Amino acid sequence: GDVVIHGTAPAETSDGGACVINGLLLEGRLDVAAGHLGQLVLSHCSVVDGVDGVAGVAAPSALTVQPGGNAQMALRIERSICASVAVAGPIRTVSMVDSLIGGGKGAQAGPRAPCLVALDTPAMLLRSTFFGPVDVQSLSASDCIFAEGVQAARRQTGCVRFSYVPAGSAVPRRYRCQPDLEIAGRGAALRAEIRASLRPLFVSR
Repeated sequence: GDVVIHGTAPAETSDGGACVINGLLLEGRLDVAAGHLGQLVLSHCSVVDGVDGVAGVAAPSALTVQPGGNAQMALRIERSICASVAVAGPIRTVSMVDSLIGGGKGAQAGPRAPCLVALDTPAMLLRSTFFGPVDVQSLSASDCIFAEGVQAARRQTGCVRFSYVPAGSAVPRRYRCQPDLEIAGRGAALRAEIRASLRPLFVSR
């Protein structure tokens, strides 16, 4: 079933408290309702929403932060698997460490809805894999695989290091990312060939 978290701290407080979920398999959606929560941490969890949605209509995200309040909330996902994450309003930060986002049912069939959407929130991503598109306000990332592209609205801040960033992505400055690193070493004339051959191959999603 679905789980709803509601932060009940007063709006004027500087500490909205924390909710930590550790070591659970959630086979429904996890929603953060409008309110005033200080921090949500998922650690060693799997959030696998079983709802596929109607053909042509994107299914609701497995983890959703609803609009209204929660502006001081920090969302942290560590060592977890989550089908998709949507932050529908500005919160303090979204951070993901050693995690898999997206994948699962239908992962191999054509373009999909973004696996991470945080249009008004900075994202800090470390050693994680994103099987669907990523769309965030600003981005700091290291040792990540973005399998289907990433878009950061504010690219004058942040950095992407030691990661795979597909063609067509819009990210801040890159440091030793693929396939850019290989293109720089072998020449721009081979750009199309390198992009076609140098890409992530997954044994399992």
